Amino acid sequence: MLITSLLIPAFIAGLLIFLAPCTLPIVPGYLAFISGINAKDLKNNTFSKAQIQKRVRKNALFFVLGFSLIFILLGLALGLAGSFFGPYREILMRIGGIIIFFFGFMMLGVFSLPFLNQEKRIKLPSWLKIGTSGSSLLIGGFFALGWSPCIGPILGTILVLAGTLGTALQGTILLAVFSLGLAVPFLVLAFFYSRSNIFVGRLSKWSQVISIIGGILLMVIGILLLFNSWSLFQEWGFELLNFINYQSIEQYL
Repeated sequence: MLITSLLIPAFIAGLLIFLAPCTLPIVPGYLAFISGINAKDLKNNTFSKAQIQKRVRKNALFFVLGFSLIFILLGLALGLAGSFFGPYREILMRIGGIIIFFFGFMMLGVFSLPFLNQEKRIKLPSWLKIGTSGSSLLIGGFFALGWSPCIGPILGTILVLAGTLGTALQGTILLAVFSLGLAVPFLVLAFFYSRSNIFVGRLSKWSQVISIIGGILLMVIGILLLFNSWSLFQEWGFELLNFINYQSIEQYL
């Protein structure tokens, strides 16, 4: 499997997690929380609009760095683990295909697995001061370590793929691109924080449709891996992105 054929799907997977019904609606509240701004501050005009915007942007950046570091380390670890199973790579891909196919069914709401439906919450230390760069970095890391029902299948798929790539570098790159897909819209909303509720309200109407499309895509990826037909996906991708000479990226990876 070529890492180049997975870069755009990995980025889209990050976007899908951001747009998931359990993620998107809470983003404005999350931005306010990590910046240390509460309802009382807003009511008493403790901070000016410029100060609020600055705090939100700064803390959003460190939050993104926090979850990106954790995801990248996971990619490194799984890619490294996959390198030890080189001779069994084809078998691992087929097993991964079955797992990803059922992840797609989960996104469609056909069934659920109890251990994937459990959200892992990590209690914040009492000494942690919310609204600082350090606290936002840690909270971002805690966010990456959490597990909720609607992002589990997508994140699980990316982690399975990272484990089948065969090298630590490729696993790292895959999770870095995935993190970028999640980070970009998060930072965009942070930059336009004053209008974030409007944007989220409009996008939320499409969250369920996006989840269904995501589920179908996971099922397609699972089938391709199961029948060792990933080359078809590569051909489709290269044809679709021929206008930017996407295939030439392969020589650098």
